[in-house]
Amino acid sequence: MNTQSYLKGFKDYLKLERSLSKHSIDAYLNDVDKLIQYYLSIDKELILNKVELQDLREFITWLNEIGMQSNT
Repeated sequence: MNTQSYLKGFKDYLKLERSLSKHSIDAYLNDVDKLIQYYLSIDKELILNKVELQDLREFITWLNEIGMQSNT
């Protein structure tokens, strides 16, 4: 399954199963876009169903390094 298919499924899940507003869905998708940017910046192929906890920790570190803040 390609990235676009995962993103569509995730968006549908947020809308239909979680009943989130468009604004909230956009915020989630923006975070996923940042994750994609991170993977591009380190020349690593992003396989969404293979992302591990350590990958996310490194992503959060990267966000902090570029001046963004995680809301966890």
